[in-house]
Amino acid sequence: MNATIVLMVRLLEGIFIVGSVGCVVVLILTAVEDVKTLFGQDDDAS
Repeated sequence: MNATIVLMVRLLEGIFIVGSVGCVVVLILTAVEDVKTLFGQDDDAS
């Protein structure tokens, strides 16, 4: 019983870490695109 609870907690921690890393990557990529747009270096600007 105790091992099952520990396993579930570790699984939730892993999901949280993966989600956090993904969120940071998306924020960085969005910031890079915004900076490119601000300086007029966006290739597909209409």
